[in-house]
Amino acid sequence: MATRPTTGPSAAARMVLRVLSDSVEGTLFAPQARVLTGLTDQVFEAAVAELDDRGRVVVERHHAPDPHLHGDWRSLSLVRPRQTRAEAAAAGRACFDRWVRAFLQQHRCT
Repeated sequence: MATRPTTGPSAAARMVLRVLSDSVEGTLFAPQARVLTGLTDQVFEAAVAELDDRGRVVVERHHAPDPHLHGDWRSLSLVRPRQTRAEAAAAGRACFDRWVRAFLQQHRCT
């Protein structure tokens, strides 16, 4: 982990924090968060990297549950006050696991 900056998060990083804070579990998939912020891909990725470096967000990569699905399966989990990064990461995995279960209950490969 990089040295934590002494200044506050950038405006773009604050937007990412806001959409994560507004989500029920503090976790969203990266594409969801990007759309909700309205940021360009480049600005969004820089904001996520900044927040990860600051220890404010945990970024976890997940694998698609179906070979036909392509895309960005990263979860972004807000590290809330008095919460460890491990707890935030567990929330991200739980969110992904729930999504996979729901997907597999409805999806049928043809």
